[in-house]
Amino acid sequence: MIVRNEERNLAACLEPVASQFDQIVIVDTGSQDRTLEIAQEFTSEIYHFAWRDDFSAARNESLRHCQGEWVFWLDADDRIRPEQVVKLRLLLDQLDDRPAAYVMDTVCPPRFECESSRLVSHIRLFRRSPELRWQGRVHEQLRPEPAALGHELIWSDIQIDHLGYLEASLRQRKLQRDIRLLRMDFAVDPEDASTLLHLGLAYSEVCNHVEARKYLQRLLTVDRGPADYMRRVYGVLAELSLRDGKPQDALEVLGRGLFLFPGDNSLLFLRAEALYEVDRFDSARATLNEIVTGPRMRHQQGGVPSEIQRKLAPRKLGDVLRVQGAYAEAETTLEAVVAEFPSDTHSWYSIGRVHIDANQRQKLDAVIPRLKECPQGHIFAALLMATWHLNNHELRPAGDVIDQLISEAPNMPLPRILRADWLARCNAPLESRIAACRDLLRVQPGNADAARSLMELEQAQRRPAETWDAAWGASLVVGAGVPAGVFRA
Repeated sequence: MIVRNEERNLAACLEPVASQFDQIVIVDTGSQDRTLEIAQEFTSEIYHFAWRDDFSAARNESLRHCQGEWVFWLDADDRIRPEQVVKLRLLLDQLDDRPAAYVMDTVCPPRFECESSRLVSHIRLFRRSPELRWQGRVHEQLRPEPAALGHELIWSDIQIDHLGYLEASLRQRKLQRDIRLLRMDFAVDPEDASTLLHLGLAYSEVCNHVEARKYLQRLLTVDRGPADYMRRVYGVLAELSLRDGKPQDALEVLGRGLFLFPGDNSLLFLRAEALYEVDRFDSARATLNEIVTGPRMRHQQGGVPSEIQRKLAPRKLGDVLRVQGAYAEAETTLEAVVAEFPSDTHSWYSIGRVHIDANQRQKLDAVIPRLKECPQGHIFAALLMATWHLNNHELRPAGDVIDQLISEAPNMPLPRILRADWLARCNAPLESRIAACRDLLRVQPGNADAARSLMELEQAQRRPAETWDAAWGASLVVGAGVPAGVFRA
């Protein structure tokens, strides 16, 4: 382990697993809290190393003190759940003299409880070799590749939770630190694939799409073959296009990615999302069915959502079926998801949308309390009620709920989409509706429907009043279950 000022994390990290190992090596890079005192409760092998803006240098110092035949590494903000500790013990008991490296998925929790966690694969356990060292100032990698030294690469089903990015302000500070260190590596070697990839990922995380694309597209200029990390390159480029409201661009890059990595679930899922955005529902449905019914494949994960095959794809399939009017099939599909994931907020919300579109108020009323039990469920329950009121032309209660939603979730696009629809149904002045579109685009800059609607409203505003079309008094909002307009909710 390498640590610095980890008094809040270290004991919780080590207590479940310390007894599994013959040696615990901790390298401290300048702690000024109780980290060293806590570390002494677990090991006497604590070493000091001056921080030099290089995680690999510190980690290699820890490796220098290792005496065991096998090495396992953790960060202080990692956690291994009890059932995963049992798996780890079984794995350690079966290790032999064969050189091998075990890949484990790190589970990174989402910023919002109702979202899915993301998976990042790391070699966590490997047979010690004098040739193996970490490389890279940040997001360090074992080099040379263990497979190049004849080590067998083995995929383990052990998962490790990483809590380092839960706090929003800390997450931003770490991302800015990562960018600074990555740019230092880039200055030395501008063609290093790991540096280019992680710069692209970091800039994507801070919503700097221009810089993210610059580094990721640089990886596409050289034929690197079907290297596993290229899956994430194509995926992030597609995600950026979707965020920018350019689903056709996403489909183009995903076509190239799936040519190299056919059957990749994360790329297929993004393809289904893009197809949905361009109203190619039959193709989206076929793609989602391919994911749901296909084999489970293991490969390097670079931050893709977890449970694509068992939760995200069938949930999206239910949404597609709803838009196509296959309400019974959509309900059955979504109920299967909540049977396996009973606290999945988005699946319960999707079930509620099915009942709204099918005009089944009694079933909707049964979903609302179940949804409220889920993380952030009260927000999504209010969204359902606002949509029901709008669909049934109950404008006053709809407006009250929408106002409350925007107050409680100011960065969420859906309430602002409903606000634009509500204003149109109320035949509000163009100035108010233009302001609503601008507010939505401020929260969701890539909303192509909002941009198109804003342009049309501004054109109408410039016309003489007597030429305004009566249609401007109708709703401007349409899409997946939001009636009579242009926005997709």
